[in-house]
Amino acid sequence: MKKLYLKSLLLLILTLGVLLFLDSKVIHSALFSQYYREYTAGNEPSDFVYLGNSISQRSFNHHKIDSLLGTKSYCLGSPGQHFYVTYAIFNELIKDKNIHPKQLLLVSISPNQFVEVRTDKQKFSQMKVIDELPFSLEKIKLIHTYYDIDEYPEAWSSSIRFHDILHEKIYESPYRLKAAKDVDRRGFSKIVTTALKETQKAKQNDLNSIAATYSDRLDATVIDTIDLASQTYIKDMIRKAEIHDINLVFYTAPSISYIREKKLLGQMKMMELFIKENSGKYINLNRLFNELHLTVDDFSDYTHLNIQGNSKIVPVFTDSILPMFHLEKN
Repeated sequence: MKKLYLKSLLLLILTLGVLLFLDSKVIHSALFSQYYREYTAGNEPSDFVYLGNSISQRSFNHHKIDSLLGTKSYCLGSPGQHFYVTYAIFNELIKDKNIHPKQLLLVSISPNQFVEVRTDKQKFSQMKVIDELPFSLEKIKLIHTYYDIDEYPEAWSSSIRFHDILHEKIYESPYRLKAAKDVDRRGFSKIVTTALKETQKAKQNDLNSIAATYSDRLDATVIDTIDLASQTYIKDMIRKAEIHDINLVFYTAPSISYIREKKLLGQMKMMELFIKENSGKYINLNRLFNELHLTVDDFSDYTHLNIQGNSKIVPVFTDSILPMFHLEKN
């Protein structure tokens, strides 16, 4: 019986060894893997680093900002990224002083980043980021949070996940990864020029009049709490950023959905007050919607700005966000 146990243990160790080797070659997302690995390798030290979901990839026109300020920006965000995963990336970022942002760390924050991960698409969106995290208690916790036991093998192992197309997923080296066409090598979405369809625009004729009442509605709304874990993570990010001398700002990007949907106001107010109470920096750009002269033409969908829209946000970056930390335009 002891021999059987020993053989089983050796087989398990051998299997895990093979999986670890294959997983190092099998890339879930060539896109995210490329820009994440390049940045964390210390090859892309940047002045401004963005974290979060797809909002972080499209809210600010980093080309204009970097051209104006003579700086470099980098984004470690990804579509559908849940806030717990953003927190995990933050923790990896602060471990190495060589990859700390030189000037500012910007973290997108919004109610949809706190929603429970349930659908296959939502779960898959977390996997591509979790793949890049080193083995740790935090990684175990993330997988336990998002996945059922029968999903653990594919959540843990990219080679198991892609077993049926393994030959297509093994690359000769991480340096030969091919990025997707819609994101640049610094992790930002490439220039998005698309706008809403005319039928969609027609439904937004009162957008600016609704936006004019946004701040009053937000201030008057009843607080709707966000989950306790997210509160803990926000507080911890503020604390760690201060310890490591990192300028951290949370922001909520302009959104047609956030301007309109009453059910989101309670959590928006909670975020704003909670960050302030914990001595953090936060800016809700929806409060400045009309001041920025945003219109329905500035959005590619109800949540994301297009190139015309994110170009209008540049003055907020230079005139409102930088002064929070006594940073100045060159």
